Amino acid sequence: MDEALQLFQSAVELSLDDWKIHNSLGEVLKGQEKLNEAIHAFQRAIELNPEEAIAYNNLGEALKDQGKLNEAIHAFQRSVELSPKDARLYSNLGNVFKEQNNLEEAFKAYHFALTYAMQRQKEILQEKEEDRQILRSELDDARQMQLSLLPQSSPEIEGLQISGKSIPANEVGGDFLDYLVYDDTSKITVAVGDVSGKGLRGAMNAVMASAALRLVCKHEVNTSAAMSEVNASLCENMEQDMNVTMGTSRIQYKQETNEIDQCRSARVSIINS
Repeated sequence: MDEALQLFQSAVELSLDDWKIHNSLGEVLKGQEKLNEAIHAFQRAIELNPEEAIAYNNLGEALKDQGKLNEAIHAFQRSVELSPKDARLYSNLGNVFKEQNNLEEAFKAYHFALTYAMQRQKEILQEKEEDRQILRSELDDARQMQLSLLPQSSPEIEGLQISGKSIPANEVGGDFLDYLVYDDTSKITVAVGDVSGKGLRGAMNAVMASAALRLVCKHEVNTSAAMSEVNASLCENMEQDMNVTMGTSRIQYKQETNEIDQCRSARVSIINS
């Protein structure tokens, strides 16, 4: 505490006109029960900023500790005038009236304290509800983004039955599934990926990974080379602490023999840290 006191005393010397420093110095002095010095610091803070309720409240608490109840009441009353919806200030005022055995005024102050405390609680609950609505909206956006990555239908290749489905464990995940069909309709690449992160962040990174894969596969036919290029693109553009696991299989089907002529697979795990 002595170090804190020395620190604020030095700060006061450097910033003589900063009410916050005088107020903080008063709080340290009050904590050391140096009430006269604390009162002087709070009074100086009020001189520098007479519209700050917290300085009047702190002054009132120091005066109350000295037993100067009437002066404390004046300080607390000024604090509630400046911040008329702060329940804590009314409660402090009520405590002084109670010490004076002025129960009528104490009751009035406590009534205001309770009223504004309940009002603030409602405001906090309302803010939380607004936050929940924002979160729900973001989750809806993420879900739509995730759904946009999934094929609307399975490709039709004569002789093959192809189907896939993604069911996220949570409301929205970073998984994706895609089919890449080429001009030669006997060839198809199936891609499955999992991106770290959930919600909007996971969905956005899944979009990035899916887009990178599609762009690369337009010109690169070798699956291993394609995965290497996707890896390089995502490491360059994806934010840090994200990772992707992706697997692709390229299938070439021979309709005349009803056989799969080629099936090549590649897998890449991208850790960007």
